[in-house]
Formats: sequence, structure tokens, C-alpha cells
Amino acid sequence: MKNRLLLWLVCILISLGLVACGSNATSSSDTSPTTGATSPIQSLVPTTTNLATVLPVRAVVGYTAPDFTVKDVNGQTLQLSSLRGKAILLNFWAVT
Repeated sequence: MKNRLLLWLVCILISLGLVACGSNATSSSDTSPTTGATSPIQSLVPTTTNLATVLPVRAVVGYTAPDFTVKDVNGQTLQLSSLRGKAILLNFWAVT
């Protein structure tokens, strides 16, 4: 009897948790941006071009990586070829 009561309580708690985590429906007119206006996020994201024209060289396992230049967090220019012989970890996850 005690186990059955505990099972029902767990089921009820799980059900309440699922209901609480459900989607919060809003009307589409509230969230749609106005035409011609850019959101703050869109203004921060740079426009891109076709990558096939920008990066014609493909990296192949076992060959030297294509050379590129990038600015580090201090604003200094860094070229990949200047780091030859060192272990490099490229993290493109949180770039701005």
C-alpha cells in the first residue's frame, strides 16, 4: 500500500513538472519583427559570402592546414603559419 502511494505521488510530480515545462504560447504578432527593421542581434552578425569563393582550399587530413590570419582577443594579428611546430587548438564556438 505504501509503495503504491509513493508511485502515485511520483507520477503526479512528474506530470506537474511536464506541465510546468510546457511551451508558453504567444501570438505570432507579438514576436514578429517589423519589416525593414533589423534586430540588435542581426546588426551584430556580419554578412557572409559564398564560402566556396572565400575558401577555395580544402583541408585534408595529413596535409598542412590552409594558412589564415585572425585577430586575437588583444587585437593583435596572428597568422597560423607563424605557429608552425606548436600544438594548436582552434575553438570557433564563441567568436564575435
